Amino acid sequence: MVKIIVAYDPNLLIGKNGGLPWPMGTYPEDMKHFKATTIGHVVVMGYNTYKSLGMPFLPKRDNVVITRDPVKRTIEYQDANPTQKERPMFASSLDEALRYAKFVHEKKDVFIIGGASIYKMVLEADVVDEIIASQMKLVYGQERENPSALALG
Repeated sequence: MVKIIVAYDPNLLIGKNGGLPWPMGTYPEDMKHFKATTIGHVVVMGYNTYKSLGMPFLPKRDNVVITRDPVKRTIEYQDANPTQKERPMFASSLDEALRYAKFVHEKKDVFIIGGASIYKMVLEADVVDEIIASQMKLVYGQERENPSALALG
């Protein structure tokens, strides 16, 4: 199954300045939920979301990063620590990412974890089976509108 997992504020904000709009640690229960839900599965993200992680991959998950830039795909793959068992896979399109996830990991769920353009792509491709959404309590501003929250309405 392909699932969107997303958190947003009351203004549908999902990202700000290349990261989460709220300070890390503000919603520990949501982070625990994200981790418990996605561990052991495939996470698909855009390049900016990947860079915002501040680490080479999300542990205990198969990470797939979408970027159309072949130079970024090559450099990031080469920069990944070759001694690590877990390394991200880089795809040039949503279709390639989903084909990889479904072929290599057919018994695992595929979680789309952002950003806004990736959410928009999967919604337009009509491949989403489920949306798991968390609305945060406080307003953090307006930068990136959340297409998956709009789909809930």
